[in-house]
Amino acid sequence: MNSVVGIKPTVGLTSRAGVIPITPRQDTVGPICRTVSDAVHVLDAIVGYDVLDAEATGAASKYIPNGGYGQFLRMDGLRGKRIGIPNSFFTKGLYGKAQLKS
Repeated sequence: MNSVVGIKPTVGLTSRAGVIPITPRQDTVGPICRTVSDAVHVLDAIVGYDVLDAEATGAASKYIPNGGYGQFLRMDGLRGKRIGIPNSFFTKGLYGKAQLKS
């Protein structure tokens, strides 16, 4: 609906230092951007070891690919793929009168 791309990294891939979590086992910081390419480049900038969150980032940093995630971007990465969107999932109740039930 908002034409944005978000990435929710694995916990520990980005530092949790300074984040007020709902739960430390699930919360993680990730980019929300205009394009997949933008999101991947921001992800490349924020992943990695942080001494302030050494327990999580130390364990997860071994999963960061050499050369970063940008190397996996492909202009035709979705060519031939099928994407399903449930009928009226994005439009039900958005147009016309509000769908409130009392």
